[in-house]
Amino acid sequence: MICTYEKTIFENAANGYRILSYKTRDTGVPENARNKHYSGSEIRFTAVGYNLPAVNAVEVDLQGQWEDSKYGMQYTVSSFSEIMPKTKDGIIGYLSSGLIKGIGPQTAKAITDKFGADTLDIIEHTPEKLLSIKGITEKKLDYITESYNESKSMREIMTILSPFGVSASKAAKIHLTFGSGAVSVLKNTPFRLCEISGFGFKTVDEIARKTGCKPDDPLRIRGAVM
Repeated sequence: MICTYEKTIFENAANGYRILSYKTRDTGVPENARNKHYSGSEIRFTAVGYNLPAVNAVEVDLQGQWEDSKYGMQYTVSSFSEIMPKTKDGIIGYLSSGLIKGIGPQTAKAITDKFGADTLDIIEHTPEKLLSIKGITEKKLDYITESYNESKSMREIMTILSPFGVSASKAAKIHLTFGSGAVSVLKNTPFRLCEISGFGFKTVDEIARKTGCKPDDPLRIRGAVM
């Protein structure tokens, strides 16, 4: 379900559990899950899960199921992915949202004014071009690049794992354990996931088979032993 963050209802900073209000144009939202206090074309509903996106600069594709609770009908999220903006205004909003450390509203506008719709591609592939923007030093560029790569890594982890029903909390564990190398681990040495508490061999084996791991791969045998 494609939606946009609206507000935070509850957050546990210790484990990343969040209860958030989202808005969507998806008419598939059950009537008893809709917030009746709002009017207009967009439907408000409550979603619960771990590390859910809490910025309105990007659209989010949530996957999960509707569940009734003592607080009413809520959407329990099993996985999610962020949809990157493609318009100039969308890119400015994304860069100045706080997701990318080191970029405020003025810098976001200056970058996007110069590079337009290619801005995110430049940050990812040729970030040194940002040095032409007033106020961006090499030290600040390193800070921006590191922050962008961390954000990108988490998005890619969720994209790879979403077909396997891996929760956002487990994805966060992968990112915390392997850092910027997490995506490489998932694609090339997935059985290293067995090193993380909560990842059983059966789950990891399914992921590994999908990435082309051979049944007699030494890493698979090691993963089973672990």
